[in-house]
Amino acid sequence: MDAAGLKVNVAMWINLAEFDDWRFLLAARSLDKEQGLGAHRLVDRAIRKAGILIEDTPLIKIDSMTSRFIRDLRRRYAKAGGVLGGRSVGDRYVNGAYVNRVT
Repeated sequence: MDAAGLKVNVAMWINLAEFDDWRFLLAARSLDKEQGLGAHRLVDRAIRKAGILIEDTPLIKIDSMTSRFIRDLRRRYAKAGGVLGGRSVGDRYVNGAYVNRVT
């Protein structure tokens, strides 16, 4: 994402109880400005610029920087990478997560 010029504040592999599968979660102020389909287009452009084929693209969840989950995640885990799971964060239950970036 960085190489494609898309600065993200939160990037992590996450398994949320609401989906019960693994997704790549992203949150960024630039994605909040675009919202909905526009945000997905920005992410799609970054993925294509990185040379990742569409069939190799994981399930992606884009969350708002103002969501209760992202606010609590940033407050509790800012700059701390690693693994988390088996706990509530904000208004969601995290089965498991591998944190790439939380700023």
